[in-house]
Amino acid sequence: MKYKCNSCDTKKLKELKLQGLDRDGDGKLIRLQSIDTEKDSYLKINNRYYHEECFKNELIRKGKMSEQEIERKIISYQLEQHKDKQLAESKNRFYEWIKEHYQVTLPNYYCMRIDKITQGKDEKVYGSISYDEFLEMYSMLVNYLAKQTLNKKFKNTSQRMNYELAIVISKYEDYKNYKERLEEKNHQVVDIKSKIESSSKFNQVVEKARKDAEDFRVADIHDELI
Repeated sequence: MKYKCNSCDTKKLKELKLQGLDRDGDGKLIRLQSIDTEKDSYLKINNRYYHEECFKNELIRKGKMSEQEIERKIISYQLEQHKDKQLAESKNRFYEWIKEHYQVTLPNYYCMRIDKITQGKDEKVYGSISYDEFLEMYSMLVNYLAKQTLNKKFKNTSQRMNYELAIVISKYEDYKNYKERLEEKNHQVVDIKSKIESSSKFNQVVEKARKDAEDFRVADIHDELI
């Protein structure tokens, strides 16, 4: 994917315009997109893109921030960008699963409802449910949902999707309790493994100490015999 750098590309376009070179052979404005997301370090800020170095130079040129402040600002944008990327990937995974499962083009109302819930903006749902949580719940409840809708008649797939979504939402508290119990169990397993490893290391130390003591006694006897 390529994007226009709001710093260097904008400057180049202004220079080309002054020279009367900002249009191609067909009279259309030239588009510069020097940011290659596969290769370049870039930042997305307020829906504008910058090479990381270009953005840094812009802040240095303004002279209002120290070098440390600039580095902290860039890191904060990088973290936010990484977070947004993970969210987009989670969202895409979920909707791809839904499309495959229901074999349907995603209904607008369904997507709007899901997006509101993930943002914690749905008045009928307390708190929020992430795309990853939705995906895991749907995967776990596939057979259960099939049984719940077995003898029900729906006007269309969209109606069925909304009905099953309501069931999934109603199971969220059970899902959270399950995850908590699972995490607790995993901690117990880790704790047991740690104790076993500690016990094993202790036994190794004891065995080494015993062997060293025996070697020492053998050496003493050997010295006495000599």
